[in-house]
Amino acid sequence: MEQLEAVGWGVLSASSFPIGCLLGLRWPTVPLWLRGVLMGFGGGVMLSALTISLFGEWLSRPHEFGRGSTSVLLVSALVGGVAFVVVDSFLERRGAWMRRLSAKRKRLTQWRSRRLRPLLTKLRLARAKQATTTRAAHTSLEQQMREEKEMEDMKVNKITKEKKDPRYVDLEAWTVSTRGDGELTTPALPLVIEKEDEADLPAEALEPTPHINAHSLIGLAIWMGLLIDGVPESLVIGVESASHEGVTVALRVAFFLGNLPVALSSSIVMLENGMSRIAIFLMWLMLTGLTGVGAFAGSFMEEPREGQPNSAFLYGLGVAEGIAAGAMLVMIANVMLPEAYRTAGSLSGLSLMCGFLAGLCLELADNW
Repeated sequence: MEQLEAVGWGVLSASSFPIGCLLGLRWPTVPLWLRGVLMGFGGGVMLSALTISLFGEWLSRPHEFGRGSTSVLLVSALVGGVAFVVVDSFLERRGAWMRRLSAKRKRLTQWRSRRLRPLLTKLRLARAKQATTTRAAHTSLEQQMREEKEMEDMKVNKITKEKKDPRYVDLEAWTVSTRGDGELTTPALPLVIEKEDEADLPAEALEPTPHINAHSLIGLAIWMGLLIDGVPESLVIGVESASHEGVTVALRVAFFLGNLPVALSSSIVMLENGMSRIAIFLMWLMLTGLTGVGAFAGSFMEEPREGQPNSAFLYGLGVAEGIAAGAMLVMIANVMLPEAYRTAGSLSGLSLMCGFLAGLCLELADNW
């Protein structure tokens, strides 16, 4: 009976995955600030559920759980957080970053740095070389005036001759600095400005990755990334279902609300990167089913009846809940909160606070 209940709650809490996916595919033009507000609200609700419903439960009953099992919980949370970072970094290097807007913008910044650094280096070298040449050439006022007149005549002739040339803008010498011994000019500046304009494009303007579905490793990496985002909560639901208290209402609603904006935003990002709508929806649908499987597996940790020794159960409970909670906390900090701030700015803090307070209200309603 506990197993069926665990599967039901697991699938129900994860049903917001396909719902959020459908919303994102139906309205891919959802404003970024709204996506950020929803992400911050979901992160706040999940933080409230983890700190109050999970860790708070252990800290409020130290004599019942014992110091040993509580210590195991804390160490396991650290292990779960480190494991999430390692696996997530491994998958992102293989293409799983495409599911996140914050990771997409990080890639844009790295691309801009790689593209502009060589151009700016060449520009500095050209400026230094021209400054040296200019100082050496200005030996007398008459020579300086004569050279300036010759350069002006050459420039007028050049404009007259090449005015219709489409490459003329790139060939023109632009002023770099007017300080020191005369103006310093270089033909490299228009190219640098052109590249800066390209690098200033928003993350949404990045060209979609062509033929992403043809590269099975990238699709698998994205799916595995989604999986490690959702599996920890399924284990928590399964383990909580095996206890006498069962899964709290606050925990169920928190997972549902937290999953919705993640699925919505990730679906839009994957769609922008060229993935098909069917593939995106199937990924979230499979993740929903696997959440039920994870809850089913966690429900086999049966709590002993009253009067029977339960130290082994408490230690196992501490390991399972600690690893899952640690991974979820890192996921919130690395995924939900950065994306909320990048897209909603200062509104992300307010939405996080509202989500946290909503989680507290759910916890109070569950206890009344």
